[in-house]
This record gives sequence, structure tokens and C-alpha cells, in this order.
Amino acid sequence: MRTKPKIGQILQSLNVGNAARYGREQKLTPVTVMKVGRKYFYCKEGGYCETRYDLKTWEETGQNIGSVLYLNAEEWEIEKETIKICKFLSSSFKYGRNVKGINYKTLQDIEKLILIGENDGE
Repeated sequence: MRTKPKIGQILQSLNVGNAARYGREQKLTPVTVMKVGRKYFYCKEGGYCETRYDLKTWEETGQNIGSVLYLNAEEWEIEKETIKICKFLSSSFKYGRNVKGINYKTLQDIEKLILIGENDGE
């Protein structure tokens, strides 16, 4: 669960889903928190209307999610790098096979690191 934003706080909005398709570049846009409730909060970009976001996920609510919020650009860069690393790890073990030919000892070390990471989240 993310921290509760404060009214007047500047966050970064990233266009996702249909808003990021068809040659549209994904880019961060500053938005201002206008209202904060129990389940949702509302942000406004410039003179546009307010957009409603879920307090738990910071994702736009509604049928077509068009944006996700981040505290700052660094948080988005970390998420992009995390996705890149996960894709690399996934490609190394396609269909449960050791595609890259990693030796057994290294695989055991990777398993230990992942288990330690799981325990950090508790």
C-alpha cells in the first residue's frame, strides 16, 4: 500500500494502456493533488478536469486506466529497471529450463537471494 498523498502535493502521472499506444510516447507529467478521501484521491493537470485515483494502487479508476502516479521521476526509473531485470531473469529460465546454462552453485545462490528478498517484504 502506498502512502496517502497530501492536498497540494505534486506527483508524476505516467500515461499507460490505450493512452500510451499508437506511437504515443510514455512520459511523466506533473499533476497536483486536489482532494483526498477514504478510497480515492483526485489530481489535476494544469487547467484540465480532475482525475480520480485509487488510494491503494495510485492507478486511475474507471473502465480504461489511462494513467498511474509516481512520487517522482526516480521512482518510475527504478520501476523500469526492475521490469527490465525481471524480463532478463524470466528469459534465462524459459519454460522452467536453464536456457543460459548457469551452473548449479550459482542457481542455489540465486534461490537464496530470492528467498531473502521475500522475507524482507514481510
